[in-house]
Amino acid sequence: LFQLLDSDDEVFLYRFDNQPELIESWTTDRERVATGLARIRPRGATALYDAVAAAVPLAQTGRHRKKAIVIISDGNDTNSRSTIREIKSMIRSTEVLAYAIGIDTQAVSSPQWGGQPPAYPPRGPRMPFPLPFPMPGRTGPPAQPPPGSSRPSRGRIDDRLNVAALLDITDESGGRTEIVRFARDVDPATSGVADEL
Repeated sequence: LFQLLDSDDEVFLYRFDNQPELIESWTTDRERVATGLARIRPRGATALYDAVAAAVPLAQTGRHRKKAIVIISDGNDTNSRSTIREIKSMIRSTEVLAYAIGIDTQAVSSPQWGGQPPAYPPRGPRMPFPLPFPMPGRTGPPAQPPPGSSRPSRGRIDDRLNVAALLDITDESGGRTEIVRFARDVDPATSGVADEL
């Protein structure tokens, strides 16, 4: 919020559990958004698809030409009325870019989250993943992800992380998904998204 965005950039904040809740509507006031973020606590079910269904139309109302949503989630949805098919169709019909930072909840809740790898080995190969097509106005090759980030393979890693759902949402828009397993990966993941935007 404070280091990666321009002062004119507008942001809004949704939280979701049993249902999506708009915490802060469009604003350039980073303190208000930061305060809203600090109040968020995990509780209840997960209505991820309903949150995206609410966020995309709001994103379209922003005053700047380039609009995006950034989803921070493990990708599992347990309570939405919206389906992934409806979300994909909605995103295809807009120019809103969708990015996701997939949080491996077991790694995050591990006592070793302070920068040490959890007890299980990382899954899958680490490979760069550029955008599927050049962004409007962008010249040269697509940006490469920050060092240490990985392109997850399609499908579930396991019950704690639904990579396929996040990829389904982001790939439809031209955005991308980053998976975060360790605290050290959060800054490169958010920096990579901010650089593209």
